[in-house]
Amino acid sequence: MNKKALCEGAAIAAIAKNRADAESALAARTAVIHNLCPEIAAISNEMEKNMNALMSTFYDKKSDPESFVKYRERAEELRAKRKTLLVANGYEEDALNIKYTCPLCQDTGAVGEEVCACYKKALSNEYLKISNLSPDKKDTTFSKFSLDYYQGADRDKMSKVLTFCKKYVKAFGPGRENLLFAGTPGSGKTFLSCAIAFELIEKGSFVIYTPI
Repeated sequence: MNKKALCEGAAIAAIAKNRADAESALAARTAVIHNLCPEIAAISNEMEKNMNALMSTFYDKKSDPESFVKYRERAEELRAKRKTLLVANGYEEDALNIKYTCPLCQDTGAVGEEVCACYKKALSNEYLKISNLSPDKKDTTFSKFSLDYYQGADRDKMSKVLTFCKKYVKAFGPGRENLLFAGTPGSGKTFLSCAIAFELIEKGSFVIYTPI
């Protein structure tokens, strides 16, 4: 398996772990609350029974539509009652709801048919781990590149180089030409090449940094 595929698998595993951790935390939290507050436990049990009846009614084509409405209204009533009891006992009203790391996709990594931002972030983190970009270069970004180190014509030239590098990243894609940096030590070659690498990783591109 190539390195890019390994990173994708690791990102998926990270998202799955977030969901598993959220579910485990809910189970532990629920056990504590139900143990300390039997009345809340009883309502939770009734909510589960009511939901099962609601779903049975929903899938039963012969069921009375009014039954479905009745169970749905009962669900709302029980939910409101449980929230009130949770607050009265010192808990947040949503203490028995699962707390996802990413509420947007509920730790699935996708929103509809679109990849979620949390998966893109997890993937960029995996790309970063394998990119050979050392942790001490994490602040090597375009925003941190200062033209104050240059004077006169050198400053004008580096301003144009910086603008070109930003455009290169923005337009990066298949078939994009390579860049060759040349200059004296301390002229900014390493900084800009690392900045390009970090920017591309943030955009979801797989990058391997190999200094010569």
